[in-house]
Amino acid sequence: MDVAAAVAALERTYGKVVVMGSSMGALSIIRALPQLSNVRGVVLENPMLGLEPLLRDAPQSKGMPPFAITLLTNLVTWRGTFPSVPEAAEVMGGYNGPPLLFIHSQSDQVVPFAHSEILAEAAGRAASTW
Repeated sequence: MDVAAAVAALERTYGKVVVMGSSMGALSIIRALPQLSNVRGVVLENPMLGLEPLLRDAPQSKGMPPFAITLLTNLVTWRGTFPSVPEAAEVMGGYNGPPLLFIHSQSDQVVPFAHSEILAEAAGRAASTW
């Protein structure tokens, strides 16, 4: 993964590394966490659960038929030729790494605040929210 490669390069140079990502970047970090065993901390700003949950839950998607959300998600996944990656909530459910800080506005107009709540709850005691 690109995140794991970037973190490895930073660790070679600086040793101690804290990672931070926002929105899709936060999701990328979450999915890479199983490979980031040496990071000292993780900051996740307005993370999403995934593309399909974002399309389903975002205020702008109200009224979009479920088949359209599934079609769009499948198209993006197929077009991007993404490797099989774990779901964000799955990663958080088994999380036993460094401390996590979730930052998310309750009035976020793109990524629903509930996504951070779900992820932080899944992570358990390792997570703090702000």
